[in-house]
Amino acid sequence: MELEYKVVQSTTPLFAKIQNIEEVMAEESKAGWRLVEKLDNYKMRLQRDISHRANDKSLSFDPYRTQVGVNNALIYGITTVVTLGVVYAIFILVGAVYDSPSHHPSLLQSSASSWRSLFTLNTKNPTRVCSSHSELVRTCTVRETSSQVPVLRTV
Repeated sequence: MELEYKVVQSTTPLFAKIQNIEEVMAEESKAGWRLVEKLDNYKMRLQRDISHRANDKSLSFDPYRTQVGVNNALIYGITTVVTLGVVYAIFILVGAVYDSPSHHPSLLQSSASSWRSLFTLNTKNPTRVCSSHSELVRTCTVRETSSQVPVLRTV
């Protein structure tokens, strides 16, 4: 009598309940497999005599399958979607908190014209570009030219 063995596993703790073990073993017994031991809630070791191989073609399932229960691709897909959703929600919440005008009083005081002044030259000094975002913050950029390449530096 020659025996062959296989380990059947599940992505979820399918074998934690006796009812699930009985359902899987009812199907596996059609191929001649018998339960040797339950390794944990995810794995079971099965054995059968090699004489049962003759009936394998008439079965509606793969007698050498090692995975039962929920498909791994489904588990990984759901995990990926949930993870991306959480990351997206975090980005939205952080963006909503830090981009809110109530957290930036200077944004409430500044107007669109002051933001446009960031990109326009001051007529009194054409080499200097200044912008006032509030009473405390002022950004200036000085344009210098050496030979033919313009260089920008922040003052």
